[in-house]
Amino acid sequence: GKGRSLASLNPYHKVDSGFSFTTDFIQTDASIDPGSSGGPLVNLKGEVIGINSMGLGRGISFTIPINTVKEVMSQLLTGGKASRGWIGLSIQPLTKELASYFSLKGTGGVLISEVVKDSPAAKAGFHQGDIILEFNGKKIRAENEEELTQFSRMIWSSAAGTRMWARVKRNRKLVTLAVTAGEQPKMKACKIETDWGFNVKEITQDLFRDFLLENREGVLVSFVETGTAAGEARLREGDVIKTLKGVPILTLDDFEEQYARLKSKARQVLLIVKRRKDFMFVLLELAKYQPKPKK
Repeated sequence: GKGRSLASLNPYHKVDSGFSFTTDFIQTDASIDPGSSGGPLVNLKGEVIGINSMGLGRGISFTIPINTVKEVMSQLLTGGKASRGWIGLSIQPLTKELASYFSLKGTGGVLISEVVKDSPAAKAGFHQGDIILEFNGKKIRAENEEELTQFSRMIWSSAAGTRMWARVKRNRKLVTLAVTAGEQPKMKACKIETDWGFNVKEITQDLFRDFLLENREGVLVSFVETGTAAGEARLREGDVIKTLKGVPILTLDDFEEQYARLKSKARQVLLIVKRRKDFMFVLLELAKYQPKPKK
């Protein structure tokens, strides 16, 4: 089947119009096992129609369509990276029951379940609970997860800087909103491996959501090695470092700069970390637990 979304495997999954790199898969019963990813899916004419992506067993496999592959290849050759438009909305189907609750005739539209803070959509004035009826002049309709693909593709197939407009129903009013697509946030976090027994990652939008953080300030501890200064100080994976020896840490660059100043001479380093809802002091006894230099 064409136009399949991984969201279809979980009826309660909300499709984000920006975070999913693609929601437009070919589903095939050809078996895709570990090691098959990246190989071609070929039709009976010997034509390559997709690049195999993932298999979920029992003849459920997903392939990236060849047209999407060509589009990404063109972006890589011309700009050096693949870029997707992003506005910062999570959406869900407007079922008959929800349409009735919101006093809508028929089931046209999609329901906005979340607006990412400081995103293009937030700046454009979209609200949680808005119902998108039209987008760029096209009527939008989705009663199930599969039908959300149409709307998602309209977003991520647009280049950053593209101006778009939507007609939404808000309570009993019709509102027209204009939004300029931004570039999709990084999905893979950059990281730093320290000599003090722990690694940190920048807090991407995905990590911010996955760890239910209050904001994206700081760096996330992604690994702690036992028997090191960090391990003995009981630093934990999931901690968010807010200060490093008195210097506020807002970004990964802040951490890298301060770490570079300290790594060759510091004997003790005091961290302030956020652990769930609590702030904690963590003292690294570097002189006592000799760092293990990275090879």
